[in-house]
Amino acid sequence: MESRLTSLFFRLGRGRVVGAFALLTLLSQATMRVMLSRLGADTLRLQLTFSSEGFLAILGRWGRMGTSVYMSHFWLDFAHPFLYSVFFAALTAWLSGRSRQNPPGTFFLALFAMPFLAGACDLMENVIHVLMIEAVLPVSDPLVFASGTASAAKWLLLLASALVCLALAGKRIAVAATKKGEDRPHGV
Repeated sequence: MESRLTSLFFRLGRGRVVGAFALLTLLSQATMRVMLSRLGADTLRLQLTFSSEGFLAILGRWGRMGTSVYMSHFWLDFAHPFLYSVFFAALTAWLSGRSRQNPPGTFFLALFAMPFLAGACDLMENVIHVLMIEAVLPVSDPLVFASGTASAAKWLLLLASALVCLALAGKRIAVAATKKGEDRPHGV
């Protein structure tokens, strides 16, 4: 019997799903870049800050207007992790070339799940930021450390997912080139 994760692997591992979520992820990322462009690199610094002093210093540089701009992007940033998680998972499944006759093992399922873990870390980071900025929770070293750790894990998992996809694409290209070379008559 097929596991739920394996079933999801096959449902997402289709070219149309990859294409649709690539477009949605790109549009979402571009929209957020435009929304946050006036805040510059401080948006990334805020994500990767591990101390309350650093967090408050960045918010202080932004002032009320910049902080308001940052808060305004969250309507999209709570959907964005879902979009890129599905995109990278679908791309991993599609590039793997696995089929129901040759289903993914534990290793491929772990690679497939990696983007979803990144998305979960992103959501944790977002929730902590919103709660601290809206003063629902105090800006404290443990909370800032937790959000910074979640953000660092998100970026590492996304980088790993992108590298997995590049490796799978390279393997697919190499296999196709080998097959093409084998189809040619000898001596040509």
